[in-house]
Amino acid sequence: MKKKQLWLFVFISLVILVGVFYYMQYASNAKKEEIVRKGIPIGKEYIKEY
Repeated sequence: MKKKQLWLFVFISLVILVGVFYYMQYASNAKKEEIVRKGIPIGKEYIKEY
């Protein structure tokens, strides 16, 4: 019974870690996308001006 609980604990911990890493990757990509969306109008205005 103890061995089964240990493997269950390891599996749940692994699932949580993978989930956290995927969420961090998604949040990072979303933040970069937001920066690009804000920068496009600024870049267009700069190109028109110069």
